[in-house]
Amino acid sequence: MQSSGQMVVASRLSDGRVVFLGTGAQWVEDLQLGALARHKDEGEALLQSARKAEAANQVVEAYLITVETIAGKRRATDWRESIRACGPTVRTDLLTHTS
Repeated sequence: MQSSGQMVVASRLSDGRVVFLGTGAQWVEDLQLGALARHKDEGEALLQSARKAEAANQVVEAYLITVETIAGKRRATDWRESIRACGPTVRTDLLTHTS
């Protein structure tokens, strides 16, 4: 069974990680744990909550994305968001730090 909805995605200011707005206005790193809006008004309510987190300098660039649920697993429908949801596209263990 396939269904769709919307979620809020943003970048966390403390570490730059991609995060999703979860229940109770908490930010989570796992797409599967984000709050899912099934109707337009629910999506707008999630976005308003995210705007408060932006004003509090917790996250930046919060916006709604479309996700679909197939066989109980969520995935972003947009290619860019699918990549962002999976984490960094570089091996962070190979990064060098210079001072």
